[in-house]
Amino acid sequence: MLKKLILLIFLIQSCYSSDIFYYKGDKKVDLIPLDRSSRSLSLNYGVDFYKTKHGRVLGVTDKLIVSVKNTSNLDDFLLDYNLILVKKLDKNLYLLQTNDKSETIKISNFLHENKNVIYAEPNFVKNIVSR
Repeated sequence: MLKKLILLIFLIQSCYSSDIFYYKGDKKVDLIPLDRSSRSLSLNYGVDFYKTKHGRVLGVTDKLIVSVKNTSNLDDFLLDYNLILVKKLDKNLYLLQTNDKSETIKISNFLHENKNVIYAEPNFVKNIVSR
């Protein structure tokens, strides 16, 4: 009976678990969305907060950082994903903006999986610890 109950709980969790993640290097880092009411997030308008399994809180806006292998691919990415070039950060490194903040993680993952991209990840807002 206990084994059946554990299996049932596992299946329910699997059905309701979201597949939200980002790439850190070549590893997927799972993200758990935080409810705005669970934190004092009223001052962080425009930021969606997530927690990693290790408890680190990360904020996601409509911006992402992308490093491309060849700058000639950048225009294609801007058009394909409806992105805006905000700023060139370094050689082949760019700050891009999405039109929809809710798409930032998904687009950064698509770009990361592209063979012409070195890496892509959301431009995270991280907690600042005061000393």
